[in-house]
Amino acid sequence: MTASLTALAEELTLRGIVASPEIEDTFVYGLASFDAIDAEVVLNVDPEEQGGEPQPGALADLAQRVLSIPAAETPSKPRLECELSSRTTG
Repeated sequence: MTASLTALAEELTLRGIVASPEIEDTFVYGLASFDAIDAEVVLNVDPEEQGGEPQPGALADLAQRVLSIPAAETPSKPRLECELSSRTTG
């Protein structure tokens, strides 16, 4: 499993998905750019979720597709308005 995790980490780096991936027990993780929210997120890629022999290329493809999901087109941001009032009793 360690060899496949190393291969996955290398694939994520080669594609520019994660600059400095870390290998933890059964998964690879690291900071990645998530286009939909224009922010850095921690990406966890767990080959065991795939079942069978891990395929680094297929897992990197999936990570790339998820991270490149575009932001939703919204005409305007919703606004929250509230009114505060105080009442005195006499």
